Amino acid sequence: MRLGATTSVIFVILLLGMKPMAFGGRTLHTQPLPFVQSGEDYLLSFHSRNGLSYDRMSRADARAFDEAVRSAIAPFLQDGHLFLSVVNLVAWGKPLAGFQTHLE
Repeated sequence: MRLGATTSVIFVILLLGMKPMAFGGRTLHTQPLPFVQSGEDYLLSFHSRNGLSYDRMSRADARAFDEAVRSAIAPFLQDGHLFLSVVNLVAWGKPLAGFQTHLE
């Protein structure tokens, strides 16, 4: 089974892996905020994203993906819920000279 990712997701991953100086700007991390979500809602959240939407997957692939996610999160469920923390990274500034992305 091959599952794709959207360009925006790839770009966010690239941003998180880059040093702030690559942007000639600053970064800010927010404080962790608690977030509780049922395991099934967590699973369904993946299917609301472009690359993993049900209309882009065969039934067999969707079933296999769902089983894999359920298996992966099972050890972390408490009464059927995931207790998570949400942290955001905000980066701003202008790219430095010579900074290239695949999006240009």
